[in-house]
Amino acid sequence: MKCLTQLAVALMLAGTLAVPGCAEQAPGADDTQPAYVASAKREPFHKPSCEWAKKISPTNLETYKSRDEATKASHRPCKVCKP
Repeated sequence: MKCLTQLAVALMLAGTLAVPGCAEQAPGADDTQPAYVASAKREPFHKPSCEWAKKISPTNLETYKSRDEATKASHRPCKVCKP
């Protein structure tokens, strides 16, 4: 099950798995990995490589292009990965 969750997160970060409620990327938008990720249900935001980011449920995954965007969405930096 853990491998399946990690695979789903990797697919979402790669942009090949759509999640209801997540913002859709416009055609021609930058297809690179997001700079930061966060859970819709928790306060901290993380680098995508953080051990805690990998534990976020695909249904709760939110992505941000910048640190400023994440803080404006009421998230704080993770104390482990220190984004």
